[in-house]
Amino acid sequence: FGKVNWVVPKESKYQGNDSGEKRMFFLAGHNNLYLAGVPTEASWKLSADPSYFYYCANETIHGIEVDDIPAVVPKDVPIVCDMSSNFLTRPFDITKFSVVFASAQKNFGISGVVLVIIRKDLVGKNTNKSIPLILDYKIQIDNGSMYNTPPTFAIYIASKMFAWIKQQGGLKAINERSDEKSSLVYQTIEQSNGFYVNFVEKKYRSRTNIPFRIVTSGVPDEKLETLFIKEAIQSNMIELKGHRAVGGIRVSLYNGISVEETMKLVNFMRTFQTNNS
Repeated sequence: FGKVNWVVPKESKYQGNDSGEKRMFFLAGHNNLYLAGVPTEASWKLSADPSYFYYCANETIHGIEVDDIPAVVPKDVPIVCDMSSNFLTRPFDITKFSVVFASAQKNFGISGVVLVIIRKDLVGKNTNKSIPLILDYKIQIDNGSMYNTPPTFAIYIASKMFAWIKQQGGLKAINERSDEKSSLVYQTIEQSNGFYVNFVEKKYRSRTNIPFRIVTSGVPDEKLETLFIKEAIQSNMIELKGHRAVGGIRVSLYNGISVEETMKLVNFMRTFQTNNS
């Protein structure tokens, strides 16, 4: 396989080939909690001749989003990007990437289908015979993505979502809505006087996944977080529990969530703080 440069979260379970070079997100200690972000690119030690550079545009556990392609990646190195959790939430320049892939279940459908955009000159370059034919992009392209029986219902739902995004005004409108939704939540956190705390550097804050803790006496209060989730469910707001690796609360603002629904959440957050401060 050769060498691969990865940018992955520090606590990610990704395991690379021994010959690969893994580059981690840095989580710096901050008041016994974490301040999550990305180390300066000048500190990265990339291998001299990688087969490709891989990164995830939006990491959902800690809520870290990378808007720009790292400038330190040499121009002749293919860039592979996992956009599963922020694909179709904003415009991006596809010409800067060699491969982009995104699973549908976050922003444009249900589980069972993955969209892949790949540079034509990279198709057919696979010389590793151990890779199953079903995972060979050339085989998939030559067979119209139907080398095996396709998940027709998942594809149908994706097509409905694509049409809906166009009806909303396209990616420009969706991008503006993503900004509005995330701003509502982050502003509520910042105006809570430390009751709600997000531990991501502002420039890396995700617009689609916003984790936070409820903090009392300088430490996360798990009892209040459990109560928050319980009362949210009673108000018909579900799936707010943080990832098991980090705990706390996590708000996911994928394309299917409206501004009105986000407003309902932030109003609940304010009321909960008033009742439990």
